[in-house]
Amino acid sequence: MPLSSRAQFEQQLAELVTKFEQGRAEYTQPGYPEAEVRSHFIDPFFEALGWDMRDARALGRDREVTREVSEKSGRPDYAFRLNNQKLFYVEAKAPHVPLERTDVILQLKRYAWSASVDLGLISDFEELRIYDTRAKPNRKNPDAGLIRALHYSDFRAPATLDLLWLLSRDQVAQGSLAELLKLSSVPQRQRKPVDLAFLDDLARWRAELAQFVFKIQSAESTDLNGIVQVFLDRLIFIRVAEDRAILADDLAPLQSIARHWNDHQAHASLARELGELFAQINLRFDGDIFRPHACESIAWDLDAEMIIEIINGLYEAYRFDVIPVELLGSIYERYLGKTIRVTATRAVVEDKPEVRKAGGVYYTPQYVVDYIVAQTVGKLIEGKTPAQIAQLKILDPACGSGSFLIGAYQKLLDYHAAYYAHRAHERGGAMPGQARLMREPRAAYGEFKLSLAQKAEILRNNLFGVDIDAQAVEITMLSLYIKLLEGERGAIMGQAVLPRLYENIRCGNSLISHDIGELSDEDSARINPFTMESKREGFDAIMETGGFDAVIGNPPYGALLKQVDKAYLNSHYTFQSYQLDSYQLFLERALRDLVKRDGFFGMIIPNPWLTNLLQTHIRKFVVENSRIVEIVHFQFPVFPKVTVDTEIVILQKSDPQGWQATATIVESRDALADKTGAGIRRISHPQDKWRVSAGAVINIFLDAPAHALARKCLDAGAPLESFCAINVGIKPYQVGKGKPPQTRKIVENRVYDSHRQVSKLYRAYLRGSDIGRYKIAPLEPRYLKFGAWLAEPRPAANFDAPEKIVMRQTGDSIVATLDTQQYLCLNNMHVLVPTQRDLNLRYILGVLNSRLLNWYYHTLNPEVGEALAEVKKTNVARLPIRAINFADPADRARHEQMIARVARITQLHQQLPAAPSDAARTRIEREINVSDEQIDALVYELYGLTPEEIRIVENG
Repeated sequence: MPLSSRAQFEQQLAELVTKFEQGRAEYTQPGYPEAEVRSHFIDPFFEALGWDMRDARALGRDREVTREVSEKSGRPDYAFRLNNQKLFYVEAKAPHVPLERTDVILQLKRYAWSASVDLGLISDFEELRIYDTRAKPNRKNPDAGLIRALHYSDFRAPATLDLLWLLSRDQVAQGSLAELLKLSSVPQRQRKPVDLAFLDDLARWRAELAQFVFKIQSAESTDLNGIVQVFLDRLIFIRVAEDRAILADDLAPLQSIARHWNDHQAHASLARELGELFAQINLRFDGDIFRPHACESIAWDLDAEMIIEIINGLYEAYRFDVIPVELLGSIYERYLGKTIRVTATRAVVEDKPEVRKAGGVYYTPQYVVDYIVAQTVGKLIEGKTPAQIAQLKILDPACGSGSFLIGAYQKLLDYHAAYYAHRAHERGGAMPGQARLMREPRAAYGEFKLSLAQKAEILRNNLFGVDIDAQAVEITMLSLYIKLLEGERGAIMGQAVLPRLYENIRCGNSLISHDIGELSDEDSARINPFTMESKREGFDAIMETGGFDAVIGNPPYGALLKQVDKAYLNSHYTFQSYQLDSYQLFLERALRDLVKRDGFFGMIIPNPWLTNLLQTHIRKFVVENSRIVEIVHFQFPVFPKVTVDTEIVILQKSDPQGWQATATIVESRDALADKTGAGIRRISHPQDKWRVSAGAVINIFLDAPAHALARKCLDAGAPLESFCAINVGIKPYQVGKGKPPQTRKIVENRVYDSHRQVSKLYRAYLRGSDIGRYKIAPLEPRYLKFGAWLAEPRPAANFDAPEKIVMRQTGDSIVATLDTQQYLCLNNMHVLVPTQRDLNLRYILGVLNSRLLNWYYHTLNPEVGEALAEVKKTNVARLPIRAINFADPADRARHEQMIARVARITQLHQQLPAAPSDAARTRIEREINVSDEQIDALVYELYGLTPEEIRIVENG
């Protein structure tokens, strides 16, 4: 239908108001049903606002307004959305039902808040109540977040019309809901999204349960973690099943059990009733989370009030049928960052050691999961039949809460549903494979819906995971079960609804097998060896056929390793540097052992494996043994507060000869979802150039013209190390180093430092922050007692040279200046002393500080913008310095020009701090900028750059 204009809306609203006024006596009677209110008033009201209430455009599942068919579901009657994003809900009631009733308000707010929808409306047309639904629903204050309560008699008032028009389709498309939400009185501190609130609740419940179990029953930390985890998993699974209405009527809801205990405390046993419910669900559903477990033997009745509070907490605010399992996964990822530790007196919930080291838990964003799954699983299944797909095996070797397996599962489900729908259309509705299946796929809303049996079969056939943490394994299975039941409504009958996942999701260490040998009990529990090829405990059948078709995930970075771990890893992983990092171990393990021939590897990992000078072995291994299908670099932080940059790496274990690798540079998160390609730059690289480089740093940002320019610079010059000796500065302090060896007290008190020159042994020194391009500006007077007592005095640096270039080490670009005052330098600086007499140091300094040499440096070490970037000595030594042919007058003149320009810009920097006025300062700054441009132009001339090549540098 055409979009409504404001005038049309006002006219149609006036007609509805008149109609309601004339029949008000009838409409407000208890016998007037809600369905009539919807068809007579609510639908026309929103149609007048321009919404397509009847799906006139036949969009199907993408329609603007979806309706809840069942009145027993507890869902709002309408969901309004644009561009596939839910924007607000509307709950309709008959006029005789008081809209301010607590249960009416909470019904809407639970659903909207759990679905992360910010706005909700309740209406019987007589009244319209608009709520901000961003705060956690609270029975004690149900009306919190009420933006407006509007009576139909005021609908035609100008101010009310302005407010109602904000709900029109046209205005909502332009962002009007944000204006509505500005009218909310809910304070910022109460706007807690469902994931953070549920994480807080889970953490509190875990701590309470752990302390209770510890009090009544002595248990090791491992046992305590397991008891608490399985008990909570069961309660959450039951709540999901209840909200999806898939439990049979003869199974008592958790809340009924809680009420029964409250009403009959003297005679009721909460533990017994919960145990009976668990046993019944195990019989009906099978699976793994309800198999016999130690949590069933706990005397929960000893603190039944606590259990009742947890059960009620799972009802009061949450609707688990609309909390996506992907969001639950992100909640659990953070939840897994803590563990229960038993002390002599209590059970403590605390961060795991590796989480403390990393500074927190960083769960994988859904857009990263979706992209990796699309580029691996998506490519594997493209064009295949369900029978062929059933043979595919997909592994996450560090599955955590199961987010990648959930993503892969969704991709498989979507593909199967589309495949069957297409085949059914071709065959006039006949479904292939019906005889083999327990139940054929079913039609839903004009589309085909996979049967529960089919979904279980896909899960069992295709998805596999390993995690070192038993809690993670339990949570992954729970998440997969919840995903399996997604979209199911109505009681599920029959036996063994849930597939057994014990053989699919294993607990163990994907990096260390049982061939590690005999371990202490402590090391055995911590390392948790796992043998992939084991028949009883691993995936022997898969490994015997060559491995997995896809290995995906987000492996741990910088895992804590003890000496026994390192000894094993160093002997079993041959492509690592001296400093082991778990993500590189996973890269080697997956590509070498786990991915089958022509299979895919897809993970998000830190980027130093591409750029770190020491990682030659792993680079060489990857480029020689796989096709680099794609490396996705994000120009924004994927994981907030994480200092290291991460990139998606997609590999195929196939012959790389002649392969063209793709580097994808992504400007923003939204760019990945933008099908027009805006915000994304793709660079093609012949992988053969990396194969012949013997593990050299890989710069994914260099396209062919830039690569040719880098080659031209290299050919035009000679390495800097052929003109200068390059040394790192002094390391003053380290316990056990120096002569005599330094003590901890010496190091802590920095006894060789002073703010004045105590004697001739004390020398002024520089830190990296004391210098800039062409200037030295110490932040404060600073002296160091120079001699053998320093940890690493490095006399070879020749600090007493009459002239030397000093260069900042910390940073992503070259920052250098000339020192003629014989400063000492600390080890966050490089010291360059000439080893020849032909090229003047000022000439070399001008070339080093030029845009061209900085651009070239970035081709060697593409760390621009990285928090931990360093200008490494090895890269500095390789910088190509254009030599001068002093027999050529023109070349000799360029050399003299550079010396003069560097002398002038150095002089200007010295004058700048003492500028007598703002106007004088501005004049000096302008001349500095012009001098810089002149030096750059001279360097372009020296290296023979064309105008196009200059543009490459200046746009780089």
